Amino acid sequence: MMPRSLIIGVLLLAPSLAGAQGLAGPFGGLFGRTPERTGQEFTALEFRTSVGGQYDAAIADDSLSPQSVPQPGTTSGVNAGLTFERRGDRLRLRLNGTGANQQFYREPAFTATTYDTGALLSAQVATRLSIDATAGYRRSPFFHLPVTSAVAVPLSAVLLPGDAYAARRLDNETAEGMVGFTNAYTKHSTLTASVSRRTTRFFTESENNFGVWGVQGTWRRKLRRDLGAHVGYGREEVTQAVGAAQFVHETIDVGLDFAREISLARRTGLTFNTQTSMVREAGGDRRYRLNGTVALTRGFRRTWVTALAANRNTEFLPGFLQPVFTDGLSGSLAGMLAKRVEWTSAIGASRGRIGFEAAEDFTSYFGQTRLSAGVTRYLGVHAEYVYYRYDLPPGANAVVLLPQLSRQSVSFGVSAYLPIFTKVRAPRDPR
Repeated sequence: MMPRSLIIGVLLLAPSLAGAQGLAGPFGGLFGRTPERTGQEFTALEFRTSVGGQYDAAIADDSLSPQSVPQPGTTSGVNAGLTFERRGDRLRLRLNGTGANQQFYREPAFTATTYDTGALLSAQVATRLSIDATAGYRRSPFFHLPVTSAVAVPLSAVLLPGDAYAARRLDNETAEGMVGFTNAYTKHSTLTASVSRRTTRFFTESENNFGVWGVQGTWRRKLRRDLGAHVGYGREEVTQAVGAAQFVHETIDVGLDFAREISLARRTGLTFNTQTSMVREAGGDRRYRLNGTVALTRGFRRTWVTALAANRNTEFLPGFLQPVFTDGLSGSLAGMLAKRVEWTSAIGASRGRIGFEAAEDFTSYFGQTRLSAGVTRYLGVHAEYVYYRYDLPPGANAVVLLPQLSRQSVSFGVSAYLPIFTKVRAPRDPR
């Protein structure tokens, strides 16, 4: 099924390299990294907050009112987030909630508040059967366009006081949920199935509301430690804006799962997958497209990871009247400059079409770099620079946007991390 809209997609990296950024260290909690607790029962309650400011510059024109387009100016903001996680032999529960408030000092001045909550539940109900469920809700005063459909290494979880990717002021909410099961019916074979629902509602433009129902099933067979095979099928029914064509999106995923260190280079990993996508308007003929992802990662020194990722994708996004076909490329570099200083950076670009008959392509670009430093184990400072640009063909989307927008922003702030409660217990002796 397709990744969440309005956020950068995250590729699944080789476990040996993903763990490099998971090294906690004395300042790991401040930067969003926590120690691996595999094989342990634990309960944790953590609080994070950030206070700071942002300056951004944007290109605008007179086609939209100043109230609806991000204007150059300064912003102050405060974010606060609370995370609870409980993990045992048979149950994992994770709850998180974040709130952000920004004050924009420009004409006219205004205040923007964002809420983001999520939940994850995984329960082992029998020896070979587990039930999984996720839910999420986000309310934002801004509409976002996807930046690129590929990203290599996710940036750390430092809360930021600004919003660098807003394309328009438009109050909206997104709710999504999924429930499914995994049946490991043999030692090397598993069967998974799930049903999902995602909706986006625009409060002042209800005619552009968006919804997706989806089902998915996958069979996997492990052939050896680093190689497996899978067969999957997914189906989405998409409800677009009022009066727009309705679509059915089906995916057939048959292939190999490959994740290993390349023997020619130490700490080098390669992952890839392919998928056949079939899209049709309700009652129409199917259109086919081959999608896939590939990521090459390289770990060096103790904490550093560099990566290159490419992605070919078919997706449906709120605010667009047709399916979106993209090809994206990105690279990233992340690691510790010193015991208490972390640096992360990423660049990316995507090019694609909106709809089958589009005569013009659209493009988007982004670049992002962040420096975070720990003052104490629980208090730090950070600075970030972001560049973001998109070019859209006229009439491509239902939500009225500038056909071209370029933004660059500089943000800075003070962040805090407080582990309110942590309890870790060794697993029970099976004897």
